[in-house]
Amino acid sequence: MNDARLAALNSAKLNALVTAVAGTSCDHVVQPGLSLSCGIVGDRLFALADRLGDLGPILAWAQTKGGGRLTVFADTANELAGHLARRASLLSADVTVMGIIGAEAVPAEPGRLPEPPDLGEDLWRAAAVMADAGARVVDDHGHLTGEVLGLEVARVEPAGSEGEEISVRVGVGRADRELQGFVLGHLDDIERLHRSVALVVSQRRSGVALHPLNRLARPRWLRSILLDDPAAIDLVDLDPLPPLWPDGGLYTEPSAAFSPSDRATVVCSAGLDFDLLPQAVDYRHRIDPSSSLTLVVPHRDRELVERRVAGAAPGLSVRSVDTPWG
Repeated sequence: MNDARLAALNSAKLNALVTAVAGTSCDHVVQPGLSLSCGIVGDRLFALADRLGDLGPILAWAQTKGGGRLTVFADTANELAGHLARRASLLSADVTVMGIIGAEAVPAEPGRLPEPPDLGEDLWRAAAVMADAGARVVDDHGHLTGEVLGLEVARVEPAGSEGEEISVRVGVGRADRELQGFVLGHLDDIERLHRSVALVVSQRRSGVALHPLNRLARPRWLRSILLDDPAAIDLVDLDPLPPLWPDGGLYTEPSAAFSPSDRATVVCSAGLDFDLLPQAVDYRHRIDPSSSLTLVVPHRDRELVERRVAGAAPGLSVRSVDTPWG
């Protein structure tokens, strides 16, 4: 289905839902994103969401219209409406999420976030070799990874079939882990690990030309800086938090940390990320709903982020720091 046809179908779907809820069709409908349809009826705003990441762009669109009452329609399949309802309930804005059931829409109940699974002591013991090589060991929602300045260089693979042992696989992402097995098969895991750590350190620093190794995972790089120096944002300590979802956003999604001493949830981002606010309130909700919430971005992004999130959630603030990439 081409984009024009998809947009037309979404517009028709949104108009039908709005008519069922508000008794009249939208004054006009726009497509601010490929899968988004948004409409206006008087002073009420309506939108049709197709995925979890749509809430951020919808909120940005609503902001351009002056805010006001916003109703978001979403399918109940895959618990989408429930997850959107949870995120909406954590915001200060007047947002209602309606779950689509057939041709009708009903108020959606907030869904539950998946809890990161407990990782056994055997996995943590196996991860010690990553720490010995200079990598930070972090819980990555179901597995342990070794990060160097926020970039994954290795991970602990649990035992597979009976007789197999826990192993440490070296590489930046799945493709690199497989490639290293072929290209550097003559080296053992420890040698490959130290080689990868040294390579990443050489590229993720100030004054180095652009390279894939210093362009990837910048939100995690920013978090790494704060984990080493929480005083940069006036905190006593910081511990990394697992991602909200398994295998979620190694390279682009916001990354989070928590300060037990200051009871502060910190969420890091770099560049324009419409989904920053919805993910940030989810992080706080999971770790400590009564904690403060601080969004940390590079200096050049602060003004834009502050403008987008001003008053969007209780106890929310924005901080900025120097970054090695300028």
